Amino acid sequence: MAGAILTNEIIQRVQVIDMPAISVAPPVGGSTEAKQDDIITELQGIESAVLTDTQLRASPIDVTGPLTDTELRATPVTTNPSLPRVATVTISTLSTNVTGTAFALFSSASCTHLEIINLTGTTIEYQRGGSGSAFPIPSGSSRLIVGITNANQIGIRRVDQSATVVSITAEIFA
Repeated sequence: MAGAILTNEIIQRVQVIDMPAISVAPPVGGSTEAKQDDIITELQGIESAVLTDTQLRASPIDVTGPLTDTELRATPVTTNPSLPRVATVTISTLSTNVTGTAFALFSSASCTHLEIINLTGTTIEYQRGGSGSAFPIPSGSSRLIVGITNANQIGIRRVDQSATVVSITAEIFA
């Protein structure tokens, strides 16, 4: 919404400049440099419709929203979020439970992050802490789980709850 307001303000402040259509016939014969020089000479006679920096700054645009223009300019833009730092990464595999309905838990391993890679051909789901809702992980995708202290806090099962066992691969970050 603020972008639309800003765009409308810019449009209102730009002066419409009547500029004739430009038609430059290419010179016939002569060298390439001579042709370019002829075109440049002809174009230099046409006034530009571009406003200068001074003209643009002469009528400042008001910024609306929760921050003022001064506040926006004082706040640096951060574009490089840091990646999680870990000491070790262990690769693990886990098979779904043969009952189909029960979640299979990862073995006990101290960690801060767990990435589940699902290449099983079926959608699986994971559950955090042994209860509550489960989150699906479609086949051919992965899910990075953060905010844990041990891999055994995460359990997986097939979404269709089939008794056909499938195995997933995971990376345990400690």
